[in-house]
Amino acid sequence: MTKIALLIGVSEYEPGLNPLPAAVKDIEALRRVLQDPEMGGFDEVKTLANPESHTMQLEIETVFDGRTKDDLVLLFFSGHGIKDDAGRLYFASRITRKNIKGDLIRSTAVPTSFVHDIMNNSRAKRQAIILDCCFSGAFDPALQAKDDGSVDLQSQLGAEGRVVLTSSSSTQYSFEQQGSDLSIYTRYLVEGIETGAADRDEDGKISMRELHDYATSKVQETMPNMTPKLITLKDMGFEIVIAKARVTDPKLNYRKTAARYTNAGTIRPAGRAVLNNLRQQLGLTPEEATEIETEVLRPYQQRLTNLQQYRETLIAEAEHDYPLGKSAHEDLKTLQQMLGLRDEDILPIQQEVEAQFTQPSAADRQNLDPVQSVEVSAQATLEQVKNILPSSQEAESKASKAIEVFFSYSHKDQKLRDQLATHLVMMKRQGVISAWHDRDIDAGDEWEAEILQHLNSARIILLLISNNFLASDFCYDKQLLRAMERHEAKEARVIPIIIKPCDWNEAPFGKLQALPKNAKPVTKWADRDEAFLNVAQGIRSTVQQMVTIEEFGTGSARWE
Repeated sequence: MTKIALLIGVSEYEPGLNPLPAAVKDIEALRRVLQDPEMGGFDEVKTLANPESHTMQLEIETVFDGRTKDDLVLLFFSGHGIKDDAGRLYFASRITRKNIKGDLIRSTAVPTSFVHDIMNNSRAKRQAIILDCCFSGAFDPALQAKDDGSVDLQSQLGAEGRVVLTSSSSTQYSFEQQGSDLSIYTRYLVEGIETGAADRDEDGKISMRELHDYATSKVQETMPNMTPKLITLKDMGFEIVIAKARVTDPKLNYRKTAARYTNAGTIRPAGRAVLNNLRQQLGLTPEEATEIETEVLRPYQQRLTNLQQYRETLIAEAEHDYPLGKSAHEDLKTLQQMLGLRDEDILPIQQEVEAQFTQPSAADRQNLDPVQSVEVSAQATLEQVKNILPSSQEAESKASKAIEVFFSYSHKDQKLRDQLATHLVMMKRQGVISAWHDRDIDAGDEWEAEILQHLNSARIILLLISNNFLASDFCYDKQLLRAMERHEAKEARVIPIIIKPCDWNEAPFGKLQALPKNAKPVTKWADRDEAFLNVAQGIRSTVQQMVTIEEFGTGSARWE
């Protein structure tokens, strides 16, 4: 019996198909675990990176030719799938392209009918196919025979004694996961073999079904809308053994136990006690145990990161223009697909943001004129009006919770300060912040004392940096130096905002993260509203962190 694998990864494509950087890394990672005698134990593993279509066909035919009936042949493909105008499925090669009409030039890709014929003619009775395909937009409903949107691979790659594993029904974002060099499905295939965690029945062997089940569970913890598939036709193809697991491995024992005690991304106190005792029994160091737990929790943590990114983007879009326009909805849908989130995953976020942006603020309700008050009274009972109009104590309570923001700026930059203040209005309406600058000083007040009083009470201090600011003795000596003292004492957060080009890097605040993005001066942006939106988003993020730490004593996001 011989175990042979051909691993094909295509990362580079002709214009018209997106590059997939992870594909060639997928085949190297899989080669490593399949060749290892303590894991896959394959006799021969050949990798094919960025081949042309003719080379792909030659190597596929070669790997299946001359086999005996007891051999195991594994074919792995990571790359784009595409179809011709008749709906026939092809594997894209490095030279795959379309003509000026947008139709596939078939000679540049490998038809699955060719693979089908080659496999049918092979004497090997154990054949396994793994497709970590990024189908992209190349597949339309004409090819999607199943309601879930998956490509009908049973009809195009089916045969007796054959098992087919697919990464997803259809998504073009499988390979574009932050924080990992590998595509998400292959990452967990490799992890399942390398750690032995895919050995679900603990018999020391990892079958194709066990490996697929392990990878699927991990994938869907991270990206719930991905639906990996396992297809078998006749016989027991899903029971083909692809690797072995070290049953007595203490790290594997600890990993499986940690997985059992993990719930919603955390380990409860009772589970922690069990794991602490188990770690000591197995002779693992605290560092080894922490590393294993981090790997076990990674999929859920990545999902939380994806949800947070969607939430922040939705809020930013709503702040920019609400209600959202058609273009914003389309862009958010694309982001949702890229992050692997289902409609039910984002629904609570959408409801939260909708309530946030449609409910009038306390300030708005207090500003009702007498005519409006009469209209309200006509529509509601006295009790309802009381619920609508908050008491002065409630308004004061809400105001007391707002984080005071202090503007430090040169009067020569007043117009830019006013533009920034406009972009912070939504946070003021929500009662999240209260903003103060020296133009709020009443006639007759001692202006310097008022400025210093608010400078010393503010929780966030915005430095509007320009050559005017740096040249002002009052801004620099009185405000800037005091602001940095409070920042170093952790009494306030100082946020430099670069509004005009100037030599600021060696200033006392030069070590701080500045806004807008990449510290590009506001006046150098093609659209100043876009620049100030970026600044406002940065300030909102800081405010959310401060509120979260106050309420929960932790840096975790509210929605966790």
